[in-house]
Amino acid sequence: MQAHADHKRERRGRDQRAQNKRANQKNQLHSEKMSLGAEGDPSSGSMAARRAAGSTPCGPGGSETVPLLISGIASNSRLHLAPMNKKELLSVVGSPGWRKLHALLGSLFWVGWLATVGVAIVVIAQSPNPAAPRLRWWQKAPFCRLQAALFLDSGHTGARAINEVRDRLPYLRNLGVGALILEGLFPRGLPAPAITKLNESLGTLLQFQQLLAEGHKTDMRILLDLCDLDFRDSSTLNSSDQTEESTNPVLPGLRFWLEQGVGGFSICDTDAAYSVHTLLVWRDLMRNLSQEENERILVVSKAEETGPRRNVSDPVGNHSLVDMITRAFLPWSPRPLSAQDVAVAMETHLLRPQREWPSWTVGGVLPGELQNILMVLLMTLPGTPVISYGIDISPSQVRRRPGHSDSALFRSLSQLRSREEALILGKLTFLSLSNSSQTIPGSALPPSPPTLAFLCSWSCTRILVLLNLSPDIQRLDPRGVRSLPAAGVFLLSTGPGRLGSCVLETLQLQPWEAVVIKF
Repeated sequence: MQAHADHKRERRGRDQRAQNKRANQKNQLHSEKMSLGAEGDPSSGSMAARRAAGSTPCGPGGSETVPLLISGIASNSRLHLAPMNKKELLSVVGSPGWRKLHALLGSLFWVGWLATVGVAIVVIAQSPNPAAPRLRWWQKAPFCRLQAALFLDSGHTGARAINEVRDRLPYLRNLGVGALILEGLFPRGLPAPAITKLNESLGTLLQFQQLLAEGHKTDMRILLDLCDLDFRDSSTLNSSDQTEESTNPVLPGLRFWLEQGVGGFSICDTDAAYSVHTLLVWRDLMRNLSQEENERILVVSKAEETGPRRNVSDPVGNHSLVDMITRAFLPWSPRPLSAQDVAVAMETHLLRPQREWPSWTVGGVLPGELQNILMVLLMTLPGTPVISYGIDISPSQVRRRPGHSDSALFRSLSQLRSREEALILGKLTFLSLSNSSQTIPGSALPPSPPTLAFLCSWSCTRILVLLNLSPDIQRLDPRGVRSLPAAGVFLLSTGPGRLGSCVLETLQLQPWEAVVIKF
């Protein structure tokens, strides 16, 4: 049985080998026919060639297969699809043409890369993106002048004016005030050695120390105003050979208050003792008692040029002697100024170049409708604004009187200054805008004063401030001003409904309106 099975398997193997051999022969015969057809064999050519040879596709000598009509396609296909070996690839890469092409492409790449880097460097160098300088504490937030005597009639018995000031520090800090200049703490005619004594009707030294502690808690600096105190008779401030505290009676008093924790002093340029030597001695004393995180400063309140001056010298010309010089926008006047007077005064100050760190205060008496406009101007100019408590901002517990700027407006302006560096560090550019007005029907008023405009530019930010000083609706025509883009975004307005984007060509300023726009 085993032999029979082996014989059967051997026979099946022979049959399989024979079948494979016949299949190979058939494939080889088919390939030869295809080759003959490609070489122009009449039997494998076109139909006309076979008819000429006496054969038909279905005849006895015919073929049921249709040969290729395009000669050489098989051989060419095999040629193109064949991959290059390593030797052929190296021969092509090493050819002179390929080397030239490779060098050209490499050169174009590096030239393009260097050009891109060069353009980027030029753009960065020419872009207006200056580094913001490190601001000192008195350059960051508004100052507020306050007379403690304002609280003598608050209904309290005893000397509680200083305590009332202390209680209002959180309110002022919430408005954005960073420093408080206290006025009237010393009685007039006080001799220099007695400068350590406060006006007893206002409070005690202990109450003042509590005020300083509250100021430190709320991060508000307290400065003392020494204007209108005459130290000439009891000191030798104008003598250049006596600078020690033993020979200068006012210096021990200044040192006393600095050691208590005050942030500095304010002096007027109309004071009789105001001189170069005064500024030098006071500056040296405050520098000796200053620290990096607790700098003491000297503020000079500069009077209007048209006002009376008891001291004709001007040591403020040397700006290194003082830290901050405060100037008034409006001239002194016994009556409220007109809108035209305010416009002239504003334009005069905006066109005046600033050499030192600027500081501004309102100064003159304003009509009620211009209070908000002056507040916007004061808080949007580069520098440090100085406001007056009870005049520029109203007390928190007292109903807002006509002519007083709204505390909410001041708070919004303070927050805006803290966000926008252009309002503190920007370059000021006065703009002359051609405008047209729509006069109120039936009004017999004289021609309206112009709309004032200035631009604060810092880095890539530009902020436009528009002030309408008239009772008329004002339209702007910014096409003549190249520095103004066509559209911007409202940051603040003294009128209602100013939100989102705006188009300057269609902007209409309402009567007595101030607008702040960012580009």
